[in-house]
Amino acid sequence: MIPRLSLRYRMPLNLALVTLSSSLFVAGFVWWHDVRSIDDDADLAGRQFALLLANAVAKDLATGDTWGAYRTLGALFRHGSKNWLLPEYAIVVDDTGNTLVSTEPTRFPIARTTPLPSEGTEPSYRILRQPVAIGTTRLGTLLLAFPKARLWPRYLESVEQIGVATLLFLLLLVPLGWLLGQRISRPINLLMDCVSRLGEDLPGDRGASCPVDGRHGELGQLAQRIREVSAALAERRELERQIAISERQASLGRLAAGIAHEINNPLGGMLNAIAIHKRHGEDPQVTRDTLDLIERGLQQIQGIVSALLVEVRTEQRPLSADDLTDIERLVSARLREKQIELRLRSPAHWTARVPAGPVRQVILNLLLNAIQASPPGQMVELQLTLSDTLTITVTNPGETIPPERQAQIFEPLVGHSPGGHGLGLWITQQIVHQLGGDIRVESADGHTRFRVTLPKEMEHAED
Repeated sequence: MIPRLSLRYRMPLNLALVTLSSSLFVAGFVWWHDVRSIDDDADLAGRQFALLLANAVAKDLATGDTWGAYRTLGALFRHGSKNWLLPEYAIVVDDTGNTLVSTEPTRFPIARTTPLPSEGTEPSYRILRQPVAIGTTRLGTLLLAFPKARLWPRYLESVEQIGVATLLFLLLLVPLGWLLGQRISRPINLLMDCVSRLGEDLPGDRGASCPVDGRHGELGQLAQRIREVSAALAERRELERQIAISERQASLGRLAAGIAHEINNPLGGMLNAIAIHKRHGEDPQVTRDTLDLIERGLQQIQGIVSALLVEVRTEQRPLSADDLTDIERLVSARLREKQIELRLRSPAHWTARVPAGPVRQVILNLLLNAIQASPPGQMVELQLTLSDTLTITVTNPGETIPPERQAQIFEPLVGHSPGGHGLGLWITQQIVHQLGGDIRVESADGHTRFRVTLPKEMEHAED
């Protein structure tokens, strides 16, 4: 009935409206029945009065005493002509329609035939007909006219009495209906509040509290089910929180392992250079080469840390052929370990205007992945092409990478090789993107190729 209101108000209002409408319906029915009773009482009293009056005038008419009959009628009307049970006028006519006696001789003259009143011609009157007879001898017909307007005071009195009773009834029942509606809707409202709080409890809670018990029957059972569901949700959230903590801890562990792995690559090359310097340290050129390699290795480590923070700093030092020599030394131990040959294709002497540190790390990560994926005794190829862009291509033989793995190959912490941590290629992609470049992978027929394109201004110089 009132769809836009809350249930806590809608149900009491509905009960109050039902009580009001029911009371008005009952009051209307009682008034209609009372009106019928008044009409029936008036009809019964009129017929009794007509019978009494017909018997009173019959004696006078039997002796031909018309004047006596008139006095009899006049005496009765003088003592109660305004009574609601008495007629307004009376007429006695014979069987031919001639007026024998009339309380209104000017309207209905005696010994004349005039149109007799009826409810059709007199709609504001009730017309009663009563035979006038003595024994079996019929003397005429008595017509009594009762004004319907005289019943209206009784109708209004009935309306007043029923209205007062209905008002008192409503003053009692409407508040009771409101209170009853609130009492009925209270457990339902509590259940609605319980349902609305599902999933909003604080950590450590065992579920939503629902103050609806078994005294409420089916609602109490529903409240118990809500408490059980709330407790299950709270337990599930706690389990999810613990799983999330465990996953974060595992991710941190893998990240630390990846950082150690990435930093270990240039450190291994620098330690190898220091070992060579110890054996051939008397040669000044070896010392200079060693110091240069250590300096560039430390710069590369600095770039690794910056890349992990996703804050790669572009260095002013451009990439040169010496960087490729350093990278070849850094991976030499891995090459010897797997008996793999490295083929390097690039100009003899060149300088590219790209930051050397990040690009060295990109090339080193791609080469190490290629060496790891190649079978022993095979060849890995590194090719640098210089034009308006720097294109770096690393190709290795080995197992073909399926398309579904290619789509995830640059995602972090998703390793695709035994013992891998899944950070190398992700770091490589981050560096390439921050340098404004692009990296793609192609794998088919037992060969995999990574191609990096850096849209930087290049400078190519040969001796």
